[in-house]
Amino acid sequence: MKSYRLILMFLLVCTACFAEPPKTKEDFLVAVRAAYEAKDLKRIHELTWEKGMSDADKKMDAGSWEPMVANIKKIESVTLKPLPTNYQAVLIGNGKRYETTYPAIGMVEINTSGDRGSISLGGPYAVIDGGYYMVTSKSTDLGWKGPHDKMLSVTVTGKGQDKVAIHVKYNASGVDLASDEKPTVVAGKETTPPTVVSGSRFKGVLGQYIEEVTVVSNDDDVDVTLELRDQQYPAEPFYKSHPLQGKGQIVYKKGDKGVSSK
Repeated sequence: MKSYRLILMFLLVCTACFAEPPKTKEDFLVAVRAAYEAKDLKRIHELTWEKGMSDADKKMDAGSWEPMVANIKKIESVTLKPLPTNYQAVLIGNGKRYETTYPAIGMVEINTSGDRGSISLGGPYAVIDGGYYMVTSKSTDLGWKGPHDKMLSVTVTGKGQDKVAIHVKYNASGVDLASDEKPTVVAGKETTPPTVVSGSRFKGVLGQYIEEVTVVSNDDDVDVTLELRDQQYPAEPFYKSHPLQGKGQIVYKKGDKGVSSK
């Protein structure tokens, strides 16, 4: 009986140790990889800072990544990366404010292979009380009684569309918001991670309407056009600008009429 109690105590202590957050980047990467390789949902939750989340938040969060975890066949790599230049910690849509459960300092990228091909999992992470955690999002109801927000799209098409900066002012669930996407300079060369649809630079925001858009070029080798849609690409644009050639800017303000898209 004494031996049984000692074994039980040892197991309880080990379980408590296992639940402790990693204290170094190296241990964090090892722990994340092990949890995802084992498809250990309990451990993945332990490695995720969920404070402030409602039960509905947790259900929505689990529904987005648990099916992908179940599909994993092999972990190709687990790395830590800086936050993207266009990273947004707060999003608003359909009457709710979504924000990270703790301010993130970087991204965990988990590259995997599975039945549906290669997929990339992961998300933001933070260091909290000396421990490394993945962070997710929690929601706050804004009491919005208006219509549902819709996907508003900003599309820049043409030569040098990856070289321009895009600034968008819009309204979502009655809240005025702004979003920037700028080229990033790496080793003297401009690079940017835009979403590309049919050869165009695409930026989507969830909202009621677009208040203002500014497209700025500081490069002579640019010939682009701005198109705005109140639903996802490739619907017909409600606004299309004249071409911007070389240095300069395109400015749209709510109510402006663009050139005919026909």
